[in-house]
Order: sequence, then C-alpha cells, then structure tokens
Amino acid sequence: MSKFRSAAVFAAAAALVVSSAATGSAAQSPYVTDVYALSPSGSYVAQWDVTTKNWSVIGGAASQLYVGLAGLFETLPNGTGIYQYSGTPDDWNLVGGPGAQFAVGGNHLFGVGLKDAYVAQWNGSSEGWAEIGGPASQIWAGGAGLIAMSPNSTDVYYYNGTPGSWTHIGSGPALYAVNDDNIYRLNGTTYNIEVWNQSGNIWQVIGGPAYDIFAGGTGVYLTDSNGNEEKYSGTPGQWNVIAGPTAAFAASETNLYGLGPNDSYVALYSGSGNVWSQIGGPASQIVAGVY
Repeated sequence: MSKFRSAAVFAAAAALVVSSAATGSAAQSPYVTDVYALSPSGSYVAQWDVTTKNWSVIGGAASQLYVGLAGLFETLPNGTGIYQYSGTPDDWNLVGGPGAQFAVGGNHLFGVGLKDAYVAQWNGSSEGWAEIGGPASQIWAGGAGLIAMSPNSTDVYYYNGTPGSWTHIGSGPALYAVNDDNIYRLNGTTYNIEVWNQSGNIWQVIGGPAYDIFAGGTGVYLTDSNGNEEKYSGTPGQWNVIAGPTAAFAASETNLYGLGPNDSYVALYSGSGNVWSQIGGPASQIVAGVY
C-alpha cells in the first residue's frame, strides 16, 4: 500500500446473466443499483439494475470488490492498488497503492498497509490517505464503525473517529461482522452470536450456537449446525431460517442477495420464509450497498 499513495428456492444457471457483453454502453450511475458481481474467473465486473432487471458489464478483470457509501472499489489481479468506479463502464480511477486488506464503512474507505503495518483512511481524491492506527492483521467496517484486530493477538479495537484513538472491545477467538447498526461477533469459545454494547463496552448474547456470521445493511445472519442460514429478528434468541446451505451473502439496506452452493448462481431474497429468485448465473463474489 506504500502509504496509500495515490433449502432455499434457488435454480441453477449456466452463466452470469448480463444484458450485453460489451462494456462501452451508456454510463450507469452507481447510485441506482445495489448489487455487483465478479465473474467466476474474475475476468469482469457486472452490475445489476434493480429497475430493468438486467446485468451489464462495468469493468474488466478484478480480484476483489468493496462497496459502501464511499463508492464501489476494486483491486486488480496484478496487485497495483485500489480503484474507484466513476459510474461510467470501464472508467475506474486509482485511489491508493497496494494494501494488505481494504474495507468500506459509512462514508469511508479503510485499508491495512503492507505487512499489516498500519490502518489508514481514504478521505477522498482531493485529500488522499491518512494513517489512523497502528499495526493490524484484519479490519471490519460498516455504518456502525471500524474495528481492527492486533496482528500479534486476538485483541480487537474500535476506532473512535480520531487518528490514534481506539478502544479495546474484546479478545479471544472470534469472527466479527459490522453492519449499519451494530458490531457483532461469533464467540469462538461459546459459539454464541453477540452484539457489542458501546455504552457499557460489553457483549450481549443474542443467539447461537452458530458456525458462521454475516452482517450487512441492517441485518445479521448466522449459519446453524445444519448449514442453514438464519436471520436475527431483533429479539435475543429469535432467529428465522431463510435459506439452506449457500456460498455467500451480500446485503444492502433494502435487499439480501445470495450465492448458491459452489458459487453457482446469484439470487435475490423475497423477504419472506426461504423464498428466493434467481437473478444471475455463477459469480466468484457479490457485494451490495445502497448509497
């Protein structure tokens, strides 16, 4: 990064459905759609239009996608840096050098320096990057904030919004997830799902046992012992099955998307029971976010 320089109802499909293989179509604003997909081979980035129900190619080869209020970003297979989508197909602008990891939360893009050397925040094209924290092995970000794990321990810290100011919020084996509302973790000792109470700096059990956790938009989800996906109702202990085994999820403030087993198709959740509708074929990654 060199200081950041510059049993669900799913149906199988043969390929990621796009409206056209061409990338030179009219500009599409990233503020209209809320789900993007990376092709199975990572050879192109596609955008799904919630109005027209069509896919269109907006970029070439990429290795990872990130999205949030700060924009849509990609890293490339050659590891040259991180790029922001302009809203015009095939127009991506370099905003930072290579990094160990990136995350988008709120209106900000965050990154971990090479060799886990530091945490930095991108403040926009005109202001560039600012170092906000020391070494970190992993970061998670969402509307609820940014957290980082120490590289030599399981200690996790919450960023208070001022460079260098972090609060220790937990330690021990755990998986973390952040959405617009809260910070969650899957406790690796008890296998419970817990939510962080910032005012008391304590963790409250809301579910479990669980074997994986995902959070996005305003929702939080767990994988149970049968591989089923459950959504938190908002009341501790009350979770509802919404899908069978799946490869991954992506959630905006309004929609939940899933990748079928073995990344075989993209689907949209109906919002009821475990009913889903297929909207695309295979993909190696999906990301979602409402701007």
